[in-house]
Amino acid sequence: MSTLKGRLRAPASLGHAIRARDGRSGSTQAAHAVSIWRKTLFIAGLAGLLILSASIVITLGQVPMSVTEVYRTLANRLVPDFFAIDPLIDHVVWQIRLPLVGGAILAGFGLSACGCVMQAVLKNPMASPFTLGISSGAHFGVSLAAVCGVTVLDGPYFLVGNAFVCALFCSGLIIALSTLKGATSETLILAGIAVNYLFQAANQLFSYIATDDQRTVMSYWGMGSLNDLNWHSMLFLGVVSAVCLPLLYSKAWISI
Repeated sequence: MSTLKGRLRAPASLGHAIRARDGRSGSTQAAHAVSIWRKTLFIAGLAGLLILSASIVITLGQVPMSVTEVYRTLANRLVPDFFAIDPLIDHVVWQIRLPLVGGAILAGFGLSACGCVMQAVLKNPMASPFTLGISSGAHFGVSLAAVCGVTVLDGPYFLVGNAFVCALFCSGLIIALSTLKGATSETLILAGIAVNYLFQAANQLFSYIATDDQRTVMSYWGMGSLNDLNWHSMLFLGVVSAVCLPLLYSKAWISI
């Protein structure tokens, strides 16, 4: 008799467990939907703030202008001759200030994506191009080109080519050092710190023997400068971002 009662209770308890599981699943899905909605609103707010701040930054400079004049100048390219635009303001906005602001946005977007990838791959919030020594390696490539004249590419991108090749060499050196005791995130960080100090010492040596003009080039590259950005630079940044970012995004989905 007790066995029969136990058998009768089993379906009831099983149904209760299924309903509880469905309830937890439903609450989890609702919480996930709310989280996605909040993140979407947050990103939309940041995008709006970015557009507003960019329009304000464009107004700063020796040629005074208002935010309204900036928007009218931008809209005049979409609807020609619809607004009365000062030719001087049109030239300053489109040929000087807009490439600087747009290039800064693209560069910041790419650098933030690279930092996110490094931290996700190494599973360490301390991972960055600075702690891994990659920035010092890129700076070493610029110092090598400025002081010794050793370049990989010719033309306007000879500094960028040297920085890219030396950054790749630095990354390979870090991976090689980390394999001596097994490639873990901790050994990669420690190897990156060691390589960082090595290339920093080399950069200090180049700075000591460089001339004033060579030292200026090295300093501008080390601190970063937007003075040379133009529409060709924006095209270069846009092509690199359009090729690399979808590839990183696809790898992120594959890893999930």
